[in-house]
Amino acid sequence: MAQKQKWQRKYTIVDGPSLMKMMFSMFTECQHSDAVRFLTADNGPSIGTVAISRMERINGSLADWNFKGIGWLSDVAGAVHVEGYFNTNTRKGNCTVTLA
Repeated sequence: MAQKQKWQRKYTIVDGPSLMKMMFSMFTECQHSDAVRFLTADNGPSIGTVAISRMERINGSLADWNFKGIGWLSDVAGAVHVEGYFNTNTRKGNCTVTLA
């Protein structure tokens, strides 16, 4: 039996939230009202908002973060998984979105 291909999209983040907003989103138990917004450079549907569920510092930096969360896309019904890298100084990064 053939395995079902996983639906996913990759995005380049060109602007996003501050470190404090990301942490607030994470510590408020992923409530949709506290989700953060990422602006992407890619054409097509935007990420919309992401409720951060996990953040991990990279190499002890206070600016470089790997993150995970649940997001809502403008063209997909229901929630999606969002996982990526984000620099809170430059407000740039990248992420991968998969169906929840």
